[in-house]
Amino acid sequence: MRVACKSSNYQKYEDRGLFLSEHRRCYDEIIDYCNKLVYKGNLEPKRGKGKQDTKYPLLSLSIPHFGHYQVDTYESSKKAGSRFNEREADKIAAWIKKYFKDIEMAYTEEEPKNLIGIITPFKMQVRKIKNALPPAVKDYIDVGTVHAFQGGERKVIIMSTVYGKNDGCFFIDANKSLLTFGGGSRI
Repeated sequence: MRVACKSSNYQKYEDRGLFLSEHRRCYDEIIDYCNKLVYKGNLEPKRGKGKQDTKYPLLSLSIPHFGHYQVDTYESSKKAGSRFNEREADKIAAWIKKYFKDIEMAYTEEEPKNLIGIITPFKMQVRKIKNALPPAVKDYIDVGTVHAFQGGERKVIIMSTVYGKNDGCFFIDANKSLLTFGGGSRI
């Protein structure tokens, strides 16, 4: 892709290649994060604000379109060269246990397997989360690394960053696009 961009006659925003700036997939609140983090404000959100979508099934559950829940831990652990955070995995599993039935009821037309996806940068955290999930919902929740989940789409996406307060976020800081949700493309 980089070679193709460098060979392109098109140039936009001081980079070579044709930048696809219109974004219609995510609600504006979600893509705004990616726009600021990676795309220097160059994306043009086109879907609209989720909180104004009266057909959005999760409005009644008070689940935000883009939110975060802080899990306070001092540091993650390492095993076989991969990081994990057991406390964070347990908190995610508890959230799933609390909300899964409500989410399922909000999306009666959808297969339960298409409702929730959990993404993390680390394979070991994938294992910890899968082990922590309640048995009743385990088969309905996809858990994978950022790369393995690429292109996967669910109604609710949970991102497990794994890092604790005393950890540096080196893996994520090295490639901010790991935290984006299908923003613009350059071709």
